This record gives sequence, structure tokens and C-alpha cells, in this order.
Amino acid sequence: MPDMNRRDFVHFLAVLCAGAAAMPQQLEVFEKYYEANTPLIGTDFVAVDEIWMSGNAIGSLPVICEFYKNDHCVLPTGLNLFGGIFRWQAAPDQKIVMGKADFFWDIRHAQIDPETGKPAVFNFDNINGQISFIDTTLKRNYLRIKAPRGSLADQETA
Repeated sequence: MPDMNRRDFVHFLAVLCAGAAAMPQQLEVFEKYYEANTPLIGTDFVAVDEIWMSGNAIGSLPVICEFYKNDHCVLPTGLNLFGGIFRWQAAPDQKIVMGKADFFWDIRHAQIDPETGKPAVFNFDNINGQISFIDTTLKRNYLRIKAPRGSLADQETA
């Protein structure tokens, strides 16, 4: 299936969120919402709707996890990698819509190293995580979080 243009993608998201039994007014409201919250320019749009992470550290290891749309943090959170679990799943009106390269994350140790004054170093192997999103081909994508910093455009999806 070829990529959709912006307008068709907005309409698709509205139909997806409103549901099969939606009244025309409901569909119109979702369309207006996604029209207002989708960038006006760009290509390669995606709608992020689920993020999950878990930790497998052998002791307490708190990290700060921030997810960004462009330069704006849209999901600031934290997680203790000593068995902690984090899951964010969007409600129908909360999908984060932007260009694929405009969504990125920054994960860092929550504690400051007293010698350097910077976040302490931690072993990223203690994190298991994934971001799920829909692209303009209507394909559901799953991207493993493999590095402390990255964007949806940096890695291959499944």
C-alpha cells in the first residue's frame, strides 16, 4: 500500500479512534482533533500509541525516561530497573502524531555522579523496551529501544 498523504492519514486516525459504530459527529470531532494536532508540513507521519519498558537490574537502579516530540518533552517519566515496569498506552485522542524522525527519547541514570556532576553511568542491558506506532502505510510497527538516546528513524522496526 502506498504512503498516505497528511489529510488521508488524519482521516484514517479519526476513523480508527472513533470506531466502527461511530456517529458522523463523533468522526468529525476526532478528525478536527487530529487535524489540529498533526504537523502541517512533513512526510513520513507516524502515530505513537504505546511505549513499554521493564528492568532487570540486580539492585536498585532508578532512571529518568523522557520522550520527545520535536524539542518538547511529551512524556516525562521514570523507572527503577530493579524489576520495574512502565507502560503507556494512548487513549483514542492521545496518539502522538509527528514525523518519524521527530519522535525521540533520552534515558539516563536518575542519580548524579558526585565526581563529574553528570548523570551516573548505567548498563543499558538492564532495560528491555519497545515503542509501537502506525505509519502512513497503515502498518503497525514495533521498535525495540536499544540505546539510551534515539529516534524512530534511527533503527529498523519489526
